[in-house]
Amino acid sequence: TIAYNVYLTRLVGLASFIVVAAFAIHLIQRSKWTLAIVALLPVTLYQAATISVDGLILAATFLLFALFFRLREQKGSARLNAAVLAALIFLALTKLPYILFVLPLLCVRKDMFTNSKKAYLWKGAWVLVPLAAAGVWQLINKHVLQEVWTTYTTANPQAQTAYILPHPVTFVAVMLKTFYAYADLFFGQMTGRIGNESIGLPLVLIALFSFAAMFIVVILARRESDATDHLTRMEQGAIGLTALGIVVGIALSLYLIYCATGAPSIYGIQGRYFIPVLPLILVLLYPVFPCKLEAKKQQITAALSYLSLSFLLLTSFVYFLANL
Repeated sequence: TIAYNVYLTRLVGLASFIVVAAFAIHLIQRSKWTLAIVALLPVTLYQAATISVDGLILAATFLLFALFFRLREQKGSARLNAAVLAALIFLALTKLPYILFVLPLLCVRKDMFTNSKKAYLWKGAWVLVPLAAAGVWQLINKHVLQEVWTTYTTANPQAQTAYILPHPVTFVAVMLKTFYAYADLFFGQMTGRIGNESIGLPLVLIALFSFAAMFIVVILARRESDATDHLTRMEQGAIGLTALGIVVGIALSLYLIYCATGAPSIYGIQGRYFIPVLPLILVLLYPVFPCKLEAKKQQITAALSYLSLSFLLLTSFVYFLANL
Protein backbone atom coordinates (compact mmCIF):
# COMPACT_ATOMS: atom_id res chain seq x y z
CA THR A 1 0.00 0.00 0.00
CA ILE A 2 0.96 3.64 -0.31
CA ALA A 3 1.08 4.10 3.47
CA TYR A 4 3.37 1.08 3.82
CA ASN A 5 5.78 2.42 1.19
CA VAL A 6 5.77 5.88 2.78
CA TYR A 7 6.66 4.58 6.25
CA LEU A 8 9.21 2.14 4.85
CA THR A 9 10.90 4.98 2.97
CA ARG A 10 10.95 7.10 6.11
CA LEU A 11 12.47 4.28 8.14
CA VAL A 12 15.16 3.65 5.53
CA GLY A 13 15.99 7.36 5.44
CA LEU A 14 16.21 7.51 9.24
CA ALA A 15 18.37 4.38 9.35
CA SER A 16 20.71 5.82 6.71
CA PHE A 17 21.07 9.05 8.68
CA ILE A 18 21.77 7.16 11.91
CA VAL A 19 24.47 5.03 10.25
CA VAL A 20 26.31 8.00 8.71
CA ALA A 21 25.93 10.25 11.77
CA ALA A 22 27.07 7.46 14.11
CA PHE A 23 30.10 6.82 11.88
CA ALA A 24 30.93 10.55 11.99
CA ILE A 25 30.69 10.59 15.80
CA HIS A 26 32.86 7.47 15.97
CA LEU A 27 35.38 8.90 13.51
CA ILE A 28 35.92 12.28 15.14
CA GLN A 29 38.57 12.36 17.85
CA ARG A 30 37.25 15.53 19.51
CA SER A 31 33.91 17.23 20.00
CA LYS A 32 31.87 14.02 19.97
CA TRP A 33 29.30 15.70 22.22
CA THR A 34 28.91 18.54 19.77
CA LEU A 35 27.99 16.25 16.90
CA ALA A 36 25.91 13.94 19.08
CA ILE A 37 23.66 16.66 20.48
CA VAL A 38 23.26 18.52 17.18
CA ALA A 39 22.36 15.17 15.59
CA LEU A 40 19.71 14.67 18.30
CA LEU A 41 18.00 18.03 17.87
CA PRO A 42 14.25 17.54 17.33
CA VAL A 43 14.32 19.08 13.84
CA THR A 44 17.39 17.03 12.88
CA LEU A 45 15.60 13.77 13.72
CA TYR A 46 12.39 14.99 12.11
CA GLN A 47 14.22 15.75 8.85
CA ALA A 48 16.02 12.42 8.96
CA ALA A 49 12.66 10.61 9.21
CA THR A 50 10.94 12.46 6.35
CA ILE A 51 10.94 11.60 2.66
CA SER A 52 13.51 14.22 1.82
CA VAL A 53 17.18 14.50 0.96
CA ASP A 54 17.68 16.86 3.91
CA GLY A 55 18.43 14.05 6.36
CA LEU A 56 21.30 12.74 4.27
CA ILE A 57 22.54 16.30 3.67
CA LEU A 58 22.77 16.77 7.43
CA ALA A 59 24.58 13.45 7.78
CA ALA A 60 27.02 14.40 5.00
CA THR A 61 27.87 17.72 6.66
CA PHE A 62 28.40 15.97 10.01
CA LEU A 63 30.71 13.53 8.26
CA LEU A 64 32.76 16.33 6.68
CA PHE A 65 33.01 18.07 10.06
CA ALA A 66 34.34 14.86 11.60
CA LEU A 67 36.72 14.19 8.71
CA PHE A 68 38.25 17.65 9.04
CA PHE A 69 39.24 17.04 12.66
CA ARG A 70 40.35 13.49 11.88
CA LEU A 71 42.56 14.53 8.96
CA ARG A 72 44.12 17.46 10.83
CA GLU A 73 45.22 15.17 13.66
CA GLN A 74 46.09 11.91 11.90
CA LYS A 75 47.55 11.12 8.51
CA GLY A 76 44.58 10.27 6.34
CA SER A 77 44.16 7.20 4.18
CA ALA A 78 42.96 7.12 0.59
CA ARG A 79 39.60 5.87 1.82
CA LEU A 80 39.07 8.86 4.12
CA ASN A 81 40.11 11.28 1.37
CA ALA A 82 37.72 9.52 -1.00
CA ALA A 83 34.95 9.80 1.63
CA VAL A 84 35.53 13.57 1.71
CA LEU A 85 35.24 13.70 -2.08
CA ALA A 86 32.08 11.58 -2.14
CA ALA A 87 30.39 13.72 0.53
CA LEU A 88 31.30 16.93 -1.30
CA ILE A 89 29.97 15.57 -4.61
CA PHE A 90 26.72 14.59 -2.89
CA LEU A 91 26.34 18.09 -1.41
CA ALA A 92 27.18 19.72 -4.76
CA LEU A 93 24.42 17.71 -6.44
CA THR A 94 21.82 18.49 -3.76
CA LYS A 95 22.41 21.87 -2.07
CA LEU A 96 25.42 23.63 -3.48
CA PRO A 97 26.07 26.16 -0.66
CA TYR A 98 27.09 23.32 1.68
CA ILE A 99 30.07 22.60 -0.56
CA LEU A 100 31.78 25.37 1.41
CA PHE A 101 32.56 22.68 4.00
CA VAL A 102 35.61 22.12 1.81
CA LEU A 103 37.25 25.32 3.11
CA PRO A 104 38.45 23.93 6.48
CA LEU A 105 39.61 20.77 4.72
CA LEU A 106 41.84 22.82 2.45
CA CYS A 107 43.70 23.92 5.60
CA VAL A 108 44.82 20.36 6.40
CA ARG A 109 48.63 20.33 6.45
CA LYS A 110 50.55 18.69 3.62
CA ASP A 111 52.30 16.31 6.00
CA MET A 112 48.92 14.75 6.79
CA PHE A 113 48.97 13.24 3.28
CA THR A 114 51.34 10.64 1.86
CA ASN A 115 53.34 13.35 0.11
CA SER A 116 52.98 16.94 -1.11
CA LYS A 117 51.92 15.88 -4.58
CA LYS A 118 49.00 13.83 -3.26
CA ALA A 119 48.04 16.68 -0.94
CA TYR A 120 47.64 19.03 -3.90
CA LEU A 121 45.89 16.36 -5.98
CA TRP A 122 43.33 15.54 -3.29
CA LYS A 123 42.66 19.17 -2.41
CA GLY A 124 42.25 20.03 -6.08
CA ALA A 125 39.88 17.10 -6.52
CA TRP A 126 37.83 18.18 -3.49
CA VAL A 127 37.21 21.55 -5.14
CA LEU A 128 37.06 20.84 -8.88
CA VAL A 129 35.27 17.47 -9.08
CA PRO A 130 32.17 18.52 -7.04
CA LEU A 131 31.93 21.80 -8.96
CA ALA A 132 32.20 19.96 -12.27
CA ALA A 133 29.56 17.44 -11.15
CA ALA A 134 27.23 20.28 -10.14
CA GLY A 135 27.77 22.03 -13.49
CA VAL A 136 27.02 18.89 -15.50
CA TRP A 137 23.95 18.19 -13.37
CA GLN A 138 22.63 21.71 -13.94
CA LEU A 139 23.12 21.40 -17.70
CA ILE A 140 21.38 18.03 -17.84
CA ASN A 141 18.40 19.28 -15.84
CA LYS A 142 18.26 22.80 -17.25
CA HIS A 143 14.88 22.27 -18.91
CA VAL A 144 13.41 20.79 -15.72
CA LEU A 145 14.57 23.75 -13.65
CA GLN A 146 13.21 26.19 -16.20
CA GLU A 147 9.84 24.45 -16.12
CA VAL A 148 9.77 24.63 -12.30
CA TRP A 149 10.61 28.33 -12.32
CA THR A 150 7.94 29.19 -14.87
CA THR A 151 5.25 26.95 -13.34
CA TYR A 152 5.62 27.37 -9.59
CA THR A 153 7.43 30.68 -9.05
CA THR A 154 7.71 34.17 -10.47
CA ALA A 155 11.50 33.94 -10.39
CA ASN A 156 13.76 34.72 -13.30
CA PRO A 157 17.30 33.74 -12.23
CA GLN A 158 18.93 35.47 -15.20
CA ALA A 159 17.12 38.76 -14.56
CA GLN A 160 17.74 38.45 -10.80
CA THR A 161 21.47 37.93 -11.40
CA ALA A 162 21.55 40.98 -13.67
CA TYR A 163 19.85 42.92 -10.87
CA ILE A 164 22.16 41.75 -8.06
CA LEU A 165 25.51 42.26 -9.79
CA PRO A 166 25.27 46.06 -9.96
CA HIS A 167 23.39 46.22 -6.62
CA PRO A 168 25.23 43.91 -4.17
CA VAL A 169 24.61 46.26 -1.25
CA THR A 170 20.87 46.15 -1.95
CA PHE A 171 20.94 42.34 -1.80
CA VAL A 172 22.80 42.42 1.51
CA ALA A 173 20.21 44.86 2.88
CA VAL A 174 17.37 42.58 1.73
CA MET A 175 19.07 39.58 3.34
CA LEU A 176 19.61 41.35 6.67
CA LYS A 177 16.04 42.66 6.62
CA THR A 178 14.71 39.13 6.03
CA PHE A 179 16.71 37.63 8.89
CA TYR A 180 15.66 40.45 11.22
CA ALA A 181 11.97 40.17 10.30
CA TYR A 182 11.76 36.37 10.55
CA ALA A 183 14.40 35.64 13.20
CA ASP A 184 11.85 34.12 15.60
CA LEU A 185 10.45 31.88 12.86
CA PHE A 186 13.88 30.65 11.75
CA PHE A 187 14.87 30.08 15.36
CA GLY A 188 11.78 28.00 16.05
CA GLN A 189 12.28 25.99 12.87
CA MET A 190 15.84 25.19 13.92
CA THR A 191 15.20 24.28 17.56
CA GLY A 192 11.91 22.49 16.95
CA ARG A 193 8.23 23.25 17.24
CA ILE A 194 5.40 20.78 17.88
CA GLY A 195 2.73 20.73 15.20
CA ASN A 196 2.33 22.91 12.14
CA GLU A 197 0.72 25.80 14.01
CA SER A 198 2.66 28.59 15.66
CA ILE A 199 1.30 27.70 19.08
CA GLY A 200 4.53 26.73 20.83
CA LEU A 201 6.09 28.43 23.79
CA PRO A 202 6.91 32.13 23.74
CA LEU A 203 10.11 32.93 21.88
CA VAL A 204 11.81 34.08 25.08
CA LEU A 205 11.42 30.61 26.66
CA ILE A 206 12.62 28.90 23.48
CA ALA A 207 15.63 31.22 23.39
CA LEU A 208 16.44 30.61 27.06
CA PHE A 209 16.26 26.84 26.57
CA SER A 210 18.40 26.94 23.44
CA PHE A 211 21.06 29.18 24.98
CA ALA A 212 21.17 27.06 28.13
CA ALA A 213 21.46 23.87 26.07
CA MET A 214 24.19 25.43 23.90
CA PHE A 215 26.10 26.53 27.00
CA ILE A 216 25.97 22.99 28.39
CA VAL A 217 26.97 21.50 25.03
CA VAL A 218 29.96 23.84 24.78
CA ILE A 219 31.09 22.88 28.29
CA LEU A 220 30.75 19.17 27.56
CA ALA A 221 32.54 19.46 24.25
CA ARG A 222 35.15 21.83 25.67
CA ARG A 223 36.57 19.31 28.10
CA GLU A 224 37.37 16.83 25.31
CA SER A 225 38.48 19.32 22.73
CA ASP A 226 42.10 19.99 23.64
CA ALA A 227 43.09 19.83 19.96
CA THR A 228 40.57 22.47 18.98
CA ASP A 229 42.27 24.84 21.43
CA HIS A 230 45.14 24.93 18.99
CA LEU A 231 43.22 25.67 15.83
CA THR A 232 45.35 27.94 13.71
CA ARG A 233 44.09 31.36 12.73
CA MET A 234 43.74 30.07 9.18
CA GLU A 235 41.59 27.15 10.37
CA GLN A 236 39.46 29.42 12.55
CA GLY A 237 39.04 31.81 9.62
CA ALA A 238 38.09 28.96 7.28
CA ILE A 239 35.52 27.63 9.75
CA GLY A 240 34.02 31.08 10.27
CA LEU A 241 34.00 31.78 6.54
CA THR A 242 32.30 28.44 5.94
CA ALA A 243 29.52 29.23 8.41
CA LEU A 244 29.00 32.74 7.05
CA GLY A 245 29.28 31.59 3.43
CA ILE A 246 26.63 28.90 3.90
CA VAL A 247 24.18 31.38 5.42
CA VAL A 248 24.76 33.91 2.62
CA GLY A 249 24.80 31.16 -0.02
CA ILE A 250 21.42 29.81 1.08
CA ALA A 251 19.92 33.30 1.06
CA LEU A 252 21.43 34.09 -2.35
CA SER A 253 20.33 30.83 -3.97
CA LEU A 254 16.74 31.25 -2.75
CA TYR A 255 16.71 34.88 -3.84
CA LEU A 256 17.76 33.75 -7.31
CA ILE A 257 15.44 30.78 -7.81
CA TYR A 258 12.34 31.65 -5.77
CA CYS A 259 11.95 35.42 -5.66
CA ALA A 260 10.78 37.92 -8.23
CA THR A 261 13.41 40.28 -9.59
CA GLY A 262 14.26 42.91 -6.98
CA ALA A 263 11.96 41.39 -4.35
CA PRO A 264 12.07 43.24 -0.99
CA SER A 265 12.40 40.00 0.99
CA ILE A 266 13.82 36.50 0.52
CA TYR A 267 11.24 33.74 0.47
CA GLY A 268 11.74 30.04 1.13
CA ILE A 269 14.34 30.21 3.90
CA GLN A 270 13.87 27.52 6.56
CA GLY A 271 15.59 27.50 9.94
CA ARG A 272 16.58 23.85 9.47
CA TYR A 273 18.89 24.87 6.63
CA PHE A 274 21.28 26.30 9.23
CA ILE A 275 21.58 23.19 11.42
CA PRO A 276 24.82 22.09 9.64
CA VAL A 277 26.36 25.41 10.70
CA LEU A 278 25.82 24.75 14.44
CA PRO A 279 28.87 22.46 14.95
CA LEU A 280 31.06 25.06 13.25
CA ILE A 281 29.80 27.82 15.54
CA LEU A 282 30.25 25.67 18.65
CA VAL A 283 33.87 24.94 17.70
CA LEU A 284 34.55 28.65 17.43
CA LEU A 285 32.92 29.18 20.85
CA TYR A 286 35.17 26.70 22.69
CA PRO A 287 37.81 29.28 23.70
CA VAL A 288 35.06 31.48 25.19
CA PHE A 289 34.41 28.81 27.86
CA PRO A 290 37.83 27.93 29.27
CA CYS A 291 36.40 26.01 32.23
CA LYS A 292 36.94 22.27 32.35
CA LEU A 293 34.33 20.36 34.32
CA GLU A 294 35.49 16.78 33.88
CA ALA A 295 34.53 15.88 37.43
CA LYS A 296 30.99 17.18 36.93
CA LYS A 297 30.27 15.43 33.63
CA GLN A 298 27.47 13.33 35.12
CA GLN A 299 25.71 16.31 36.70
CA ILE A 300 26.01 18.41 33.54
CA THR A 301 24.61 15.60 31.39
CA ALA A 302 21.72 15.11 33.81
CA ALA A 303 21.01 18.86 33.77
CA LEU A 304 20.76 18.80 29.98
CA SER A 305 18.48 15.75 30.11
CA TYR A 306 16.13 17.34 32.65
CA LEU A 307 16.16 20.63 30.76
CA SER A 308 15.25 18.90 27.49
CA LEU A 309 12.53 16.82 29.17
CA SER A 310 10.96 19.82 30.89
CA PHE A 311 11.02 21.79 27.65
CA LEU A 312 9.34 18.92 25.79
CA LEU A 313 6.64 18.44 28.44
CA LEU A 314 5.92 22.17 28.66
CA THR A 315 5.68 22.51 24.89
CA SER A 316 3.43 19.43 24.70
CA PHE A 317 1.17 20.86 27.41
CA VAL A 318 0.83 24.15 25.52
CA TYR A 319 0.06 22.23 22.34
CA PHE A 320 -2.59 20.20 24.21
CA LEU A 321 -4.25 23.32 25.62
CA ALA A 322 -4.31 25.00 22.21
CA ASN A 323 -6.15 22.04 20.69
CA LEU A 324 -8.81 21.42 23.34
